[in-house]
Amino acid sequence: MDWPHWLDPAPAGFPSPYNRHGPGYRRALKPDLLAPGGRAAFRKPELASNQNLKIVDHPNAPGQYVAAPGARSGDLNAITKMVGTSNATALMSRAAAQLIPVLDELRASASDGISLPQEVPDALWIKALLVHRARWGSAGGHYQQLFETPENKQQLKNQLGRFLGCGLVDSDPIRECTATRVTALSGGSLSAEAGSLHRFPLPPSLSGKQGWRSLTVTLAWFSPIHTLNERWRRAHLWFKSPDSKLKIGSKAQLERSGADYHAVQRGTLQHEVFEGEKVSAFVDGDTMTIHVSCREDAGPLTESIPYALAVTLEVDPSIGEIYSEIRDRIEIRERVVATG
Repeated sequence: MDWPHWLDPAPAGFPSPYNRHGPGYRRALKPDLLAPGGRAAFRKPELASNQNLKIVDHPNAPGQYVAAPGARSGDLNAITKMVGTSNATALMSRAAAQLIPVLDELRASASDGISLPQEVPDALWIKALLVHRARWGSAGGHYQQLFETPENKQQLKNQLGRFLGCGLVDSDPIRECTATRVTALSGGSLSAEAGSLHRFPLPPSLSGKQGWRSLTVTLAWFSPIHTLNERWRRAHLWFKSPDSKLKIGSKAQLERSGADYHAVQRGTLQHEVFEGEKVSAFVDGDTMTIHVSCREDAGPLTESIPYALAVTLEVDPSIGEIYSEIRDRIEIRERVVATG
């Protein structure tokens, strides 16, 4: 955009200034996701005293091409440029639709007792998987440098979550694993004051090796509503920090990146990313345990709440292949459970 009176408000991948910014109800993390909605150009004020910016309405302005009514009756090929959250919503709806064949394929290939839990509806799997590859990316680092001060350092992640949510969506990688990236799905249903343990095998080839590794955990559920209670959500589900020899925390092998730890537990979607490069030592057979819990939130909870859980471990290619190691160990464990 090199027009002299146009202003480019933000680089690609950054939240647009025409969005509403969070937080959500009861300080829940909002927005949930960032998705492309078309670049917008603003017209620079002609007077220095005028601080109002207006979006440029011009045929050569940036934006996304969308279907539009044609000049002639019956024209089905007309397009025009638009920007807005409706564009982003349409792209996310398309990404959600592309996940349905993935779920169908997983069910069709189920064997030896390994299958998606039947009590978990597809909408929950899609909800979890859509956000599972969301990251703050370069926008997070840029905003942190821009807004961080000695006074707000402890609260900055919570504040940035109002602009970035869980981050920018990248739905392509979630549709298949690679030799160095493994995604496992689990789920079930929980009643009030109950919990469930989910174990994810650690690949032996990762032990003792230094290099980048990333652990992503996403939990999604729907809650019944109490219309006469200001808290409105009857059920609250959450998971604790994964417990394994891949230690998590300040100065540990893996550290949190992205949204604030408390903010991600205030809605019906908990998404956390842990990254690091430090060496971890463990032996074949060691696992990572994720504890999912359920409690009453607004009034009595008399029904079980289905939930979907997605876990991804990704490593630098220099570490080597981890997919087959994790796949084989999941199959062995499931066979023992099924016949024991």
